[in-house]
This record gives sequence, C-alpha cells and structure tokens, in this order.
Amino acid sequence: MRPSQAGTSTIQRRNPEGVKADILRIATAEFIENGFSGTRVDEIAARTHTTKRMIYYYFESKEALFTSVMDFTFEQFWSRESLTDVSGLDPVSALRWFAEERFDAYASNAGFVRLLAVENTRAADHFATRFTRRPASEKRHDLVAEILARGVAEGLFRADIDAIDLRMLIVSFSSFRSVFRSTVSTVYGRDMLDETRMAFYRKLAGDMVVATLTTFPAAAPDDELMSSSPRM
Repeated sequence: MRPSQAGTSTIQRRNPEGVKADILRIATAEFIENGFSGTRVDEIAARTHTTKRMIYYYFESKEALFTSVMDFTFEQFWSRESLTDVSGLDPVSALRWFAEERFDAYASNAGFVRLLAVENTRAADHFATRFTRRPASEKRHDLVAEILARGVAEGLFRADIDAIDLRMLIVSFSSFRSVFRSTVSTVYGRDMLDETRMAFYRKLAGDMVVATLTTFPAAAPDDELMSSSPRM
C-alpha cells in the first residue's frame, strides 16, 4: 500500500464521519461552481485527499453524491428560516418587508440559489423524487396570501396576482444576481454581488414588488364599454 493510501485509510478508520462531511463540503462547492455534468469525482477526491473508491463507498455514485449535496443544502437553508409577525403592518409595508426579507435570504445563500439553477437544468429530478414542502414554507406561503388578501380587500393591490406569482417575481430578481453573475460581469463589467450595492438592490426589490402590486392594469376597451353600458 502506498503511503498516501495508508494515510487515507487511517483517517477513514479514525473519523469516518469527518471524512464524509469533508467530501460533502467539497462536492457542494464543485457542483455549485461546475454544475452536475461539469463536476468530476476525481477532482473531489483530489481536493479531499481521498480516493474515488472511497467517495463511492460513502455515496455509491455521482448521482447519489449530488442528492446528498441537495439534501444537505436544503436543510441548511430551511433551518435558517423564520417568520415575523406582520399583522401590525399595513399591507404595503408588509409586502415591502416580505420582498426585502426574501432578498436577504437569497443574497445570503448564493450557493443554494446556484444549486437550484443546476437542479432545474436536470428537470428537477431531485425535487420529483425527494422534495416535500416544509412547514416553514407552507407558513410563508400562507403569510404571503394573507398580505395579498388584505391589500386587495382594502383596494390597495390588484387582484390578479396570487402568492405564487408574487414569489416568482421576488425569486427571479433575487436569484438573477447569483445565477447570472459571471455573464453580467463579462458583458457589462459589473459584479452583481458587490457588497456596496447590496442595500440598493434590497430596496429595489421592495420598490419593484410594491410598484407592481399597486399598479392596476388598464381596463380593456370591451371592459370599459361594459362598465359604462346601462344595465337591463
């Protein structure tokens, strides 16, 4: 046995959970940086000072390793989630709070956002077989629906945008910075993750969402005609 292999075996026997955690940590970074198809198990083995065989001992396959990375990353993201009582805020203020709070969540978890992008290039295979909606996600969805309902009831918000539409609007803006960072930097010379612009982008997220929900679509000509026609 070569010295490097002997050393690796010793480490594995001494601290197998530590070795597994190290593989998972490095694999997460590799999948974030290179995507699924671009990630090489040989590179993960080299960076963790282990072997490809040892990685497959713990994770069976590259697919299984990616699944473990997704599980770990999602659990880390959801473990940081918390809700704030916004019942004392008016609907517009509550809406702005939600948009800026979601912006913060995605801004502080850029790796999570990029892994979501990787997962979507694979037709959400991981989601299809393993994803279950967390209680925190359910409560957050209900909170959004409640904010929207209050705003519509008070005549402040348009009624054609639901909670899923709103979350799509927020996620698209918030995740763009991480997913398209390299493209924007290459084409426009701007780093979308520049800390000095973070407060500006955070406020922009709130401005964008509030403006969208409080801008009522113009009535179509047929609608105007119907509303002005005398009722029989």
